[in-house]
Amino acid sequence: MASLSASTHHGATAMMNSGSSTVQRAYHLAQSGGFSKVSDLVTRLRAEGYIDAQAQLEGPMIRSTLRRLMSGAREARGLK
Repeated sequence: MASLSASTHHGATAMMNSGSSTVQRAYHLAQSGGFSKVSDLVTRLRAEGYIDAQAQLEGPMIRSTLRRLMSGAREARGLK
């Protein structure tokens, strides 16, 4: 039973790390100035192999943050 618990814990940690890297990559892309919609970010992330992108970016707070980052980055680059 201990090995099941350790295995489950390791799996949960791996999933959390995966989620963090998906969000970190989304922030990086948003700040690049090359995106104007969250859905475009999700498409790019999936193409890069972040299969959990949709689920990781579905909350209203993170979407709002990503939109703000994208807008600021595009304005800084002189894009609309």
